[in-house]
Amino acid sequence: MAACLRGEVAKSRKQRRTALQMHIALVSLGYVGSCGRMAAFVSLAFARGDAFQLDWGQDRAALSGEQVKLQVLQTKLLRSRPLIVWAYML
Repeated sequence: MAACLRGEVAKSRKQRRTALQMHIALVSLGYVGSCGRMAAFVSLAFARGDAFQLDWGQDRAALSGEQVKLQVLQTKLLRSRPLIVWAYML
């Protein structure tokens, strides 16, 4: 299974098979685990600037003793993993 997964990583993004396609191929070779179990072995790797996560929400904070409502934006770059947070008062 590990050799099969390493082979997929070496391929270009458009040539790679989906997790379901890899699972079907592995089952034909005798693999008895689930697709989810197999996918747990696949590590996520991202090129610089290739991907990020973004979350938006609301929160409250006390400023000068007064409760204010905030809009909060969080981003995380998936390669270097820094978390960046912005908060805006409404």
